[in-house]
Amino acid sequence: MRAHIIAAAAAIWLVSPVCAGLTTSDVEKAFKQANIIPDEIPDFTPKALLNVAYIDPATKKSISITPGKAISVNQTAVRPQYAVTSSQTNLAGQSFVLVMFDPDAPTPQNKSLAQVRHMIAQVQLSSDTKALASTAGSLLTNTSKAISEYFGPAPPAGNAHRYTILLFQEPASFASQVGALVNASTPVTGFNTRNFAHTLGLGAPVAGTFFMTGQNTANASPDGTGASSSKTSGSGRTVVGVVAATIAAFVAGFGMVAW
Repeated sequence: MRAHIIAAAAAIWLVSPVCAGLTTSDVEKAFKQANIIPDEIPDFTPKALLNVAYIDPATKKSISITPGKAISVNQTAVRPQYAVTSSQTNLAGQSFVLVMFDPDAPTPQNKSLAQVRHMIAQVQLSSDTKALASTAGSLLTNTSKAISEYFGPAPPAGNAHRYTILLFQEPASFASQVGALVNASTPVTGFNTRNFAHTLGLGAPVAGTFFMTGQNTANASPDGTGASSSKTSGSGRTVVGVVAATIAAFVAGFGMVAW
């Protein structure tokens, strides 16, 4: 029954097509150009594309994230929706760990507080390999409270920060060990994704993306409304008309957690 619910929620996501074009090689290249590799994480070859969509608070339309896309602080206040696209069918039905962090705190020139942890959540993919292989991807869901709840970017004045989101496969020992590293009393500052992944045996990320935001970053245009008001990736990849609030309500209605 739960698998059918997840598949139905994913179908809501899939009603809005994604323009093809972005590849895992594009993602890896963008991470290197932004110096996230190797400064923050070791080199890795993505096995999948991580599709991230925020909801614009003014228009209620989606804003899809491609690596390096600029988006305003206001537009990132509410946790986005996540989906995965991959031809590797063995990822279907698996459990993952989703991590978001800011490597540029308090400023890109002074990283004395970096990394700032913005979210850690255990998530799952449905067993629907067709959705996984689609350009819109298979929706990531979970049934428990996040280990570290999402809180939106709030950088000080100055240059934009590189907010980074990574997806790792979850090892069997993760749930029993993560509390020793991250719990309610753990500061969000001084986080180290590289050490976190190594200590818990997460291995290399399966997928990832990042976006740029700062106090002076202009609003990004919602998907399907023309060129963004700020810099975007050259891939042109969008998720048109995804309404994350609808998906969250659907999922929550069946006892799943909108984390």
